[in-house]
Amino acid sequence: MKKGIPGSLKAAAIIVGSVIGAGFASGQEVMRFFTSYGVKGLGSMVLSGLLFIWICYRVFAGTGKEYKTYLRTLMPRRAAVVIEGITLIFMMFSYGAMLSGSGALMEQEWGWNYFSGILLMLAGTMGVFLAGLSGLVWINTIMVPLIVGMLLWVCLSGLSRTSLPIAYLQTSPLSIPWSELPSLAFLWDGLLYTSYNLLTLIPVLCTLRAVLPSKKEKITASVAGGGILLIISFILGLASLANYDTMKGMEIPIFALLEDEQLQGLMCCLLLLAAMLTTAISDGYICIQYLQRRGMSLQISVCMIGLAGGLIGSLGFSSLVGKVYPLFGILGLGLLLAIGLHREKEQFH
Repeated sequence: MKKGIPGSLKAAAIIVGSVIGAGFASGQEVMRFFTSYGVKGLGSMVLSGLLFIWICYRVFAGTGKEYKTYLRTLMPRRAAVVIEGITLIFMMFSYGAMLSGSGALMEQEWGWNYFSGILLMLAGTMGVFLAGLSGLVWINTIMVPLIVGMLLWVCLSGLSRTSLPIAYLQTSPLSIPWSELPSLAFLWDGLLYTSYNLLTLIPVLCTLRAVLPSKKEKITASVAGGGILLIISFILGLASLANYDTMKGMEIPIFALLEDEQLQGLMCCLLLLAAMLTTAISDGYICIQYLQRRGMSLQISVCMIGLAGGLIGSLGFSSLVGKVYPLFGILGLGLLLAIGLHREKEQFH
C-alpha cells in the first residue's frame, strides 16, 4: 500500500468492506437495529458512525502488531484469550451468514434452490482462499467502491418515489410519538450493532496499522472509513423509514426500494452478492489463518472452514442477523469498554 492519501483511502475502503456485508447491504441490519425505532433510529446511526471513527482512531494509535498482542495491551492475558476465541467464533458465524444471504438472495430473486445459492458462494470463497492474500486485497479494492455506489443509487431511487412525511404518519414505528418510544433501547441497539462489528473490524485495523505509519494517514483513514459508513447507513435508514411497510418481513428488504425493472434487479443482485463475497472472504480467511498457525495445511483448513460455514448458513439469513448477531454484540461490548477505558500513550509517528 502506498504512502499518503491514496494509502489512507485504500485503508478506508478495507474498513468499509469489513463492515458492509450481506446484513448491511440487504437492509436486514438497518431494519433490525435502527428502523424499528423510527426517527430515533437515525440518531442511533449517527452514534454508531461516530463510534466507528473513534474506534479506528484508538486502534491505530495503539501498539501491538497482531490482534492477539493488541488485546493483551487492553486486558489481562486470560481475558484476551477469551475475546480472541469469541472473535474467531463470530467470524465463522459471519462467514456462514454471508453464505446464507447468497442463498436467500438467489431464491428470492431468481427462484433458485436456497442451498444451491449457498454452494455457489461457498465455491467462490474457497477459490479465493486458495489464491491467498493477493486475491483478497484485489477483490476489496475493486468491489467496495461499486458496492457503495450501488447502495446510494438504490436508496436514492427509493426515496425519490416516496414522500417521507406521508410515511411518517402511516408507518407504524414512525406513528409512535418520540416521547413514547423506549428511552434507551434505540441507543442500546446502536451500541450492539457497533460492538459486534468490532469483533471482525479490529483484527483488520491491527493489520492496517503497520502500513499506515504517519498520524495523518491514520486519522484520514479513520475519518474516511467511519464517515463513509455513517453516510451510507443514514441514507439507507431514511429510505427504509420511508418504505418500512413494504420492507418489513423480507429476507432481502432493500429490493423493496427498486422499481420493477429486470436490469436494475439483476445489477443489485450481482452487487449484493459482491458485498457478501467481500465480507465472507475476509472472515473466512482470518479463520483459515488461525488454523494454519496451528499447523494445519491450507487445503485442510479451507475444507474445514467451508464445511462449517455451509452448516451455519443452513440456519437461515434473517435468523442469523436477528438472533445470533445481537448475542455477539453483547459479548463485543466488553471489547468496546476495554478500548474506552484504556489509557495507553498514542503511538503515532
